[in-house]
Amino acid sequence: MHLYASSGRVERQGDAISLFKEEKYREIVDIFQDRKNSGDLEVLLLAKAFERLGLYSKSIKELKDLYRKDLERDESTFRPFVAYFIAAGYEQLEDYNNALLWYSRSLSEVQNTSVHYGEEADQITILTAVLRRVLLLCRERKIELHSVEKILKKQPQGIPHTIYFTALIYHAFGKYRDAADYYSELIKQESSSYTKKALEQITSDSRLIHLMVEKGISKTDLIHICIQHSLFKGALFISYFVPYSMYVAQLRAYCYFEIGEYETAALLYKDYYSAFNDVEALVKIAFSYYYLGRRKQSIHSLKEYLNRKGSGKSTVADAYYLKILLERDQISLQSSLQESITFVRSYRGYSRMESFIHDTFYHALQKGRADLAVSFLKDTYSYLKNPFYKSWASFILGLYDDGTAFPSAVIQFPGSYYYYRAAEKVEIEADIFRRASGHLSQNRWEDALDDLVLLYSKGIQKEYTYTRIVEIISRVAPYSYFYDIQRILSEKKGSVLIKLLDFGLYKEILDIIDPEIIPENSGQNILKCYLLSRVFHETGDTRRGVLYGEKMLGFTDRRYFLFLPSGILKLCYPAVYVEIIRSNLQSKDQLLNHCFILSLMRVESMYNSRAESSMGALGLLQLLPETANWIERRYITREELFDPTKNIEIGVRYLYFLLERFFSMHLVLAAYNGGPTNVKRWMEKNGYADSLRFVEEIPYVETRNFVKRVISTYEIYRYIYGNGCSE
Repeated sequence: MHLYASSGRVERQGDAISLFKEEKYREIVDIFQDRKNSGDLEVLLLAKAFERLGLYSKSIKELKDLYRKDLERDESTFRPFVAYFIAAGYEQLEDYNNALLWYSRSLSEVQNTSVHYGEEADQITILTAVLRRVLLLCRERKIELHSVEKILKKQPQGIPHTIYFTALIYHAFGKYRDAADYYSELIKQESSSYTKKALEQITSDSRLIHLMVEKGISKTDLIHICIQHSLFKGALFISYFVPYSMYVAQLRAYCYFEIGEYETAALLYKDYYSAFNDVEALVKIAFSYYYLGRRKQSIHSLKEYLNRKGSGKSTVADAYYLKILLERDQISLQSSLQESITFVRSYRGYSRMESFIHDTFYHALQKGRADLAVSFLKDTYSYLKNPFYKSWASFILGLYDDGTAFPSAVIQFPGSYYYYRAAEKVEIEADIFRRASGHLSQNRWEDALDDLVLLYSKGIQKEYTYTRIVEIISRVAPYSYFYDIQRILSEKKGSVLIKLLDFGLYKEILDIIDPEIIPENSGQNILKCYLLSRVFHETGDTRRGVLYGEKMLGFTDRRYFLFLPSGILKLCYPAVYVEIIRSNLQSKDQLLNHCFILSLMRVESMYNSRAESSMGALGLLQLLPETANWIERRYITREELFDPTKNIEIGVRYLYFLLERFFSMHLVLAAYNGGPTNVKRWMEKNGYADSLRFVEEIPYVETRNFVKRVISTYEIYRYIYGNGCSE
């Protein structure tokens, strides 16, 4: 489909897109109804303009003409979408037979042979969109099952999304045995991302559970698979169809524990322990009480466990972990740290190990024993594997012990707080550039990345080092998918969904892409989240735009996110409310610039103007009503604080108030979150000769993390936009 012209039609097409994005549908109709002078793009937007005006018959007529043109030119990539739009139009006219006919044509047009990234994602997306629409028609009894079965039989068999929707359709019509055939097929394909969704359906209907047994999947098997997919409520439901036993009693207690219902979990584990005398249940009871804040009961249960285990018998990691937590303030710090080191060495595979090391370090630091805290971290450093924790630990060791640890903090996690702060301290070796070149020539990519990131962090030949870093990470999935998106955008081909985005067909994208339907690979998920993020940003829903941007990055390890295309980063760090912020800033030279305000806004509310915290803080900058009243010297209503203009105005005034009393970004942020009085007390106790150490020694965990999050976000904003943070 020739939607992008190469000559004089470009300006005309641009006019059509602009008018459509401005929702000037009547003007589009007036200008582009003359078919003789209208290209394919104008016809598509004309059809959609008719649709927006409620003129569905005229919309369908235009789309059918476009579909016929595509057939003549063999424009196979776009035909499924045009057929889908026609079917949706017939739905609006309540002509469900024709709707089904065109949905069927849309499915038949989907090609399953493409090797191109964008086209492959298009095919999966339109296929699932059609099947979802057909399912909705079935549930509303708008179409007959026999008509749908004819379509389904023509679809490729064995494909997870087809199997899943076929099961749902039979389920909708009450054909439980047929539905069970397809659900069981998905369950047996345990690697499929649709397995979890199939389990959700099965565990909502007892009839399906019994039918699964007939298909060779026992109730116990179903329970195990539910637990593998963290469907604890589903596992609980199935357990009531299994004869009561030691296994069932333990299972129910475990499920309540995992979903956070600790009161019930403690009671069930007690009953289980009484009935079956399983000593390990005491650990779960102790943990349940610990999470409920019942320290004495937790200690009692843990002591009973340790007494029952006796000397010479192995203690489960959870018990040792809880014992350390409960005894921390009851024994000397040296003894507690030695116990912690023994625990780390004995249970190196423990799932909470890295967070335990992190928390133990700060526990010792808050006791005023930086020497012991650092010694503990040095003894346990080798047990840290996650790049983020390694970056943190390297920074801490560089700050408190040996500056030679700073380079590791830089290379482990570019873009983190520790990367930026360590980069200020790190010293570059004289031969590092030559070494990096050598690693590149030998294809030693990991070593080359480490050297290049160090060089980049210090601003040494930034353009060259950035280019080399991108060359390396853009070859490796899932990072490579972000560069595929960039290529599609620059070449203006390769994805129909991207074209729809360019044309302003946001409603269509949200209709086609179901956020609940999970593709089979991260590449398709990344493109899907990219499109949703762009649509929400374009339609003014910044918060959801950022959330989908973050979800998009979540398909990577995030280690090298800083080097993704700027267009990707801007979806996660948007420049919003810029004019309102600008009107409230007093000077460009001061700390309070656009990037700082946006960073604070992102951390406080994720740009949600109606955000409300559990403490009663409101709006974009999460202002407490009493603080706002004091700043304004009058009563401020909730609705005023939910208004972006007023919230930013008061928030910036409060920040200027703090800036007059404190002299650095770290202190202002600590005061904003923890309160000015507390900050003064911390300064008196710990001093402020070293701002980085001051942050690490903030006694409030929330405030310490808050300061770090805002500062790292601020650095990323400056990295993307510069201090002005304009688009």
